[in-house]
Amino acid sequence: MRIMIRSLAVVLVVLLSAGCSSAGQADKETHGNGGPGGGNVTLPSTPAAGEDGDPDTPVSSEGSFPASGYPREVQDLIETMKTIEGGAWAAVGDETFIVVSRGTKPTAGYAVEIREIVSKGDSAVAFVSFKDPPEDGAVAEVITYPSAVGKIKGRFTDVEFKDVDGKMDYIPRVVGLKDNYLARGEGNIRLLDVHVDRARIRVTGIARVFEAILNYELQDAGGNALQDGWIMAASGAPDWGFFQLEIDDPPPGIVFLQLYQISADDGSRRDVVTVEIK
Repeated sequence: MRIMIRSLAVVLVVLLSAGCSSAGQADKETHGNGGPGGGNVTLPSTPAAGEDGDPDTPVSSEGSFPASGYPREVQDLIETMKTIEGGAWAAVGDETFIVVSRGTKPTAGYAVEIREIVSKGDSAVAFVSFKDPPEDGAVAEVITYPSAVGKIKGRFTDVEFKDVDGKMDYIPRVVGLKDNYLARGEGNIRLLDVHVDRARIRVTGIARVFEAILNYELQDAGGNALQDGWIMAASGAPDWGFFQLEIDDPPPGIVFLQLYQISADDGSRRDVVTVEIK
């Protein structure tokens, strides 16, 4: 069986080109110490090359930083958040790691800092500061992925993000992630895991869609609809919500699975992701 996800092509080009440009900047990157933390917060940093163990000092970054040194779940979450502006979290052991990202930026000078993380009943609150380059300042024209990582004792299923500077009224979140934290793709629909054949279809991912409604359609080789429907993501836009689509015994003759959202403005299909079934 061969699976082709057409929506991944552009993002692969972006990541590859970014990787080439960032390689030359690696020796110039520095990681500052974040702001003051609360009594129950630890803000981990990237360990020096060759170090093992859990990082335990603050970090904020104007560029991307290596994910080595963090648990695998956190490494995957850092990669997923690389092109998403917002916050996400992963509970690992008896700790909850929190990732905040500015997404893809066209120049240097952007940064994000986790100032403090505090518990609030069964949830946690991360206080975040964003920095933009000066309007009249000269900055390097290079793609950057500003991000920061912190952690707090305890396993929290919900984290709220607050901008301490008041620049953002709401910081989007990735809601509902549990086991798989590495999303692939671009746009507002991204895939975590894909299993499609003529006996069973199972697709999981994250989506930023209106009212959390994600549509799907099974098509034949000519693009004709064989079956369609919709499912609910864990949260609607501006948040990203986890979704899971499962179809047993799909109709014969299927060649494509399309995932998309319907525009509230004109009813057209947007953010179409096509999976080819062989």
